[in-house]
Amino acid sequence: MNLINKKALVMGLGLYEKGSGISAVKFLLSKGANITVTDLKTRKDLQIQINRLKKNKNFNKIKFVLGKHNDIDFSKADLIVKNPGVPKDSKYLKIARKNNTPVYNDITLFLQEFTGETIGVTGTRGKSTTVSLLNEIFKTNKKYKTYLGGNIKISPLQYLNKIKNSDLLLLEISSWQANGFKDVRYSPQIAVVLNIMNDHMNMYSKFSDYVLDKSYLYKYQSNDDYVVFNKNNSYTRKMASSAKAQVFWVSLKNLVSGSGAFKKGNFLYFRQNNKIQKICGVNEVGLLGEHNLYNVLAAICVAKIKNISIANIKKSIKSFKGIDSRLELIREYRGVKFYNDTTATTPDACIAALNSFDQKVILIAGGMNKNLEYNQLAKNLNKNVKKLILFPGSATDELLSSKDFTYLEVADAENMQQAVDLAFRESKKGDIILLSPAAASFNMFKNEFDRGEQFVKAVKKLS
Repeated sequence: MNLINKKALVMGLGLYEKGSGISAVKFLLSKGANITVTDLKTRKDLQIQINRLKKNKNFNKIKFVLGKHNDIDFSKADLIVKNPGVPKDSKYLKIARKNNTPVYNDITLFLQEFTGETIGVTGTRGKSTTVSLLNEIFKTNKKYKTYLGGNIKISPLQYLNKIKNSDLLLLEISSWQANGFKDVRYSPQIAVVLNIMNDHMNMYSKFSDYVLDKSYLYKYQSNDDYVVFNKNNSYTRKMASSAKAQVFWVSLKNLVSGSGAFKKGNFLYFRQNNKIQKICGVNEVGLLGEHNLYNVLAAICVAKIKNISIANIKKSIKSFKGIDSRLELIREYRGVKFYNDTTATTPDACIAALNSFDQKVILIAGGMNKNLEYNQLAKNLNKNVKKLILFPGSATDELLSSKDFTYLEVADAENMQQAVDLAFRESKKGDIILLSPAAASFNMFKNEFDRGEQFVKAVKKLS
C-alpha cells in the first residue's frame, strides 16, 4: 500500500499493548501516513497507550481526537481503520462509506500486505483454545513457521516485518472481525467455524446478523480451500450448504460419511476418502471438559489437511493443558482448587464449565447481561453448584428472577477479593472454586481479562 502523506484515521486506539488500534497506528506511521486517532475514551484513559506511541520517531504525525468523534475527520480521511468493536452501523462509518472511503480493521489491513496462507478460526466459544492448540501442533513440524494473532489480543500487524509469505498465519476471528472480510472480499484458505451460540445480543439487533457475520469467514473461499464445521450444531450444519470450499466435519458422534474428525466410544478418529485413522484416546486429551473435544477435533482436521503426522498431533493433544482464563487451574491451596474461566461471558459457556467437573463446585458468577436468557443456567446451577457467589449486575438480576432458580445458597460480593474470600471460607478440602461469570464484566472491571487478573491476584493472596 502506498500511504505516504495519506490521511489515515484510526477509530479506537484500544487498551492492549499489541492490540488492533495501536498496531494499526504503528503500521500507518511506518508507511508515512498522517494519522488521526479518534476514541471515545479520554486522554487519561489512554495515557499508557499514548506513552507507548511517544517512543516512535514519527509521533508528531499523529493527531489525537479523544473523548469524542468529529464528523469532519471521517469525511476528510483517505482510509479508515476501525477497532473491531465499533458497531458496523456507526453513523461515522456511514459518513466514510458515503464518501467511498475504504474501511479496514487491523486484520484486513494486514491482508493488503500479506499474501501467504491464513487459517481462521471463529465460533461463539473455543476460538482461542483451538488456534493455540493448532499453534502447538504446527511447532512439532519443521516445515511450518506459524504466527498467532487476531482476537487473541495480538494484532497480526505486529508480525509484518518478519512474517514471510511461505509462513502460516493462525487467526482467531470474532464476528466483528469477520464482518470486515466483506469489505475486502476475502476469506482464509482454511476456515473453522466451531459453533454458533446465543451471544452478543447487546451488539446485534438480530441473531441472524450475528450468524451472517460469522459466515464471512468462509463466504469468499474457492473450491481449492477448506472449511471445518461442527456437525452437532444446527447453525454450522446449515452453513455447509453454502460453502464453496471442501467441507470437513467435527462430531462427537460417529461420522459415517464425508471427511472430518469424530469421537466414537473412547477414541478420537480422522476420516478422509473412506479411510479412518485413530488419533488418540479421549482420556489422553489434556484439556478439561467435553466441550473442549470439539476444539481438539477441529485442530485434528486442520492438522491433517496440512499433513501433520498422527504422532505429532497426538503428542500436542496430550501435552496441551489450555490457555490463560479458559478453565485455567490457578492454584491448589489447602486442598482446594481454584479455576479461572473469566472468558465464560455467556450462560452456555458457564454451563460447559460446570459440566467439566465430576463434582459440585463453589461458583463465582454474575455481572452484566448481554440480552441473553438465564433459565437454562438456573437449572444447571441447582445440579452442579453447592454455593453461589454473585457480583451485582443485570445478568445477576435476570438469573435470580428465573422461575428455575431454586434451592441454592447465595452470597453477594462487592468486589473480587471479597468474592474469593467468601468462597474460600465456605470451602473444605477437596472442593473446587470456579470463576465462570456467565456475564459481561464492564460494570465492575475494565474487561473480562481484568476480571480474571483480579481473581488470580485474590487467589494468590490467600495464606
